[in-house]
Amino acid sequence: MSDSLKFMPVWRNEYNVRSYEIDMHRRMRLPVLCQFFQETATHHTENLGVSIKDMIKKNMIWILSRQLIHIDAVPKWTDTIRVETWPTDTERFFCFRDFKAMNLNGEITARAMTSWCAIDLQTRRPQPTLSYLPADMPLIAERAFPGRQLKKIESVDGMQFQEPFRVRYSDLDFNMHVGNVKYIEWIIDAFAPDFFRNLCLTELEINYLAETWYGDEIESGCLENGQKQFIHELRRKSDGTVLCRAETKWG
Repeated sequence: MSDSLKFMPVWRNEYNVRSYEIDMHRRMRLPVLCQFFQETATHHTENLGVSIKDMIKKNMIWILSRQLIHIDAVPKWTDTIRVETWPTDTERFFCFRDFKAMNLNGEITARAMTSWCAIDLQTRRPQPTLSYLPADMPLIAERAFPGRQLKKIESVDGMQFQEPFRVRYSDLDFNMHVGNVKYIEWIIDAFAPDFFRNLCLTELEINYLAETWYGDEIESGCLENGQKQFIHELRRKSDGTVLCRAETKWG
């Protein structure tokens, strides 16, 4: 039997929103949703033969490059959500994967589109998709955001940076660098608690630009560039390297 017959074009998992995954309004926090998306994608890569373990055998690891998330309705404490994910396309160095989250009635609560690359563990350089993707991996043309593309977020002048903070052990993932969800937590933490009393995050788009490691000092910048819209930047203080840029929208 061909390996392609075992491939699942779409992968689905269900998750319960637990008490330690909610905010002051008993709503699920965005980083938790991102973790649900990634956990579902992890299961799918295992099915497709390109899991973390498979990639390490080839001296590679997955890196998230760009991500766009739109929140249609924030799940609440004790809700059950179903996450679906599927690969949509590939380019020379990038793989594209979309997501949907929905409640048990099938109503969409969130959508996401992402781009990924695989880097060599030693050189940290992107590797061609042909070197690790199965030739018969299923791709689905349906998109979570029809007609929309992941974009490059440009730098802006006038951004205000907070006092730097240091990367701690608890910020690291199994690759011993800071994982992408932690970047999102740092971006959201740029706001004071009062900001969240009447506002809810409706959309986040982020470009991941560089890795960061234990002990690095990080500066978090934020600038309002529209009504209830902000642009964000994280950078390493020692050399000014920009780690990521993001845009958030609130409603």
